[in-house]
Amino acid sequence: MKNKKIPILSGLMSLLIPGLGQLYNGQNVKGLIFLAITIIVPTVSLSFSIGKTFIGFVSIFCILFILRFYFSIEAYIESRNQNKTNQISSFSWKYCLALTILVLLIGGLCDVMKTIGLGTYSIPSSGNS
Repeated sequence: MKNKKIPILSGLMSLLIPGLGQLYNGQNVKGLIFLAITIIVPTVSLSFSIGKTFIGFVSIFCILFILRFYFSIEAYIESRNQNKTNQISSFSWKYCLALTILVLLIGGLCDVMKTIGLGTYSIPSSGNS
């Protein structure tokens, strides 16, 4: 019989460092992908100027906040299920596809808002004319 996993520990590990709870559960591919998502999303959003506007920054922050809790809950549930069945569930690529679509939609929304003037803010400065 496999070692029993502690679901709350798995969830807390994934809340602290996304993907760590999945690695603890033995889901190495999923854990590494979740960790990569947490690193790549802000990096890509900044390089494509999504995160350079206030609305883009808040959108990316909210996405990462929601994902962090999702990863944590997923690790908790998977750990609990492993204790019941003694099997690791298989990885599904739907996670990656859903996140990619979400990031593209947010990026498109930020570009539209920037085009109509909603996403750009400038702080007036006193210049010496």
